[in-house]
Amino acid sequence: MSRLIAAVVLIAAVGAAACTPTYVAPKGAPTAHIALTRGALTDADHAELMVSNAEWSRRANISGGLLFAYDKPEVIAAGVPMYFELQTERTAGVTMIFCGSHFVFVPAAGHSYVVSPNEAGTRCSLTLTDAATGRTPDTFRVEPVQEGWSPAD
Repeated sequence: MSRLIAAVVLIAAVGAAACTPTYVAPKGAPTAHIALTRGALTDADHAELMVSNAEWSRRANISGGLLFAYDKPEVIAAGVPMYFELQTERTAGVTMIFCGSHFVFVPAAGHSYVVSPNEAGTRCSLTLTDAATGRTPDTFRVEPVQEGWSPAD
């Protein structure tokens, strides 16, 4: 049964990675870094961090892709509002349960930020902190999940 679960997870990850572009920070502009931690995720949980536009109509993977990656700083644009989506999933038998949390903030040039999921499974609350200060940026806000939300395709 565990091989079946592993196969389903791999197929889902490959499908999502194949359809979702990878985020690339603009060249020649101020940058910051952001990293996704496992936070409160259990061994059965995984998360991805996506960069989005304000309408959530275009998404690009910034962490993970084919494989889930944690604690790896990624370069992002600084000085402009950056929209993100945290997606979590839990393997429950052969079913993956997704949730999404949308947030926005203005990264400061040269700063590093950490995204930590606060809960596992079907809830997607998170904490965003500046790695140097341990504080949440004043510009941080959680956006409502849009009607009809589905994981990145």
